Amino acid sequence: MARRNPGARAGKANVPLIVGIVVGVVLLLLLVCGGGIYFIFYSGMGMLQQQVRADLEGNPVIAENIGPIATFEVDFGASMKVEGGDVFVFNVSGPKGTGVVVAECITIDADTEQVVSGTLEMPTGEIYDLFPDGPPPQLTPSPP
Repeated sequence: MARRNPGARAGKANVPLIVGIVVGVVLLLLLVCGGGIYFIFYSGMGMLQQQVRADLEGNPVIAENIGPIATFEVDFGASMKVEGGDVFVFNVSGPKGTGVVVAECITIDADTEQVVSGTLEMPTGEIYDLFPDGPPPQLTPSPP
């Protein structure tokens, strides 16, 4: 009568368990890395959104057509389609109406983005230059 080796069978039974653990660890690492990248990207875009909004708060074209800004949100999809690495698209609304701002921004310092050119497009199709009298004077970085 042939004897069976119980150790050989037990080793083969562990292969699916080991593969499952390795796959689980890899998926967990991908999830953590992806979540980290997502968090960094969206927190960075949130800061950009706040800084551009602050720069446009007193813009006369926005004030006349939108009023005080109630909502101001970056449109990621539309921003990716616009040519130019420093051009972003924002949906803006206020008591007088809604519109889409396409703004070219420059970074002044870690806390300041300045809009140097742009347009406001209303739902009616009207397009207004945000700076009809020419580009605004460039801000200077805050001293450290």
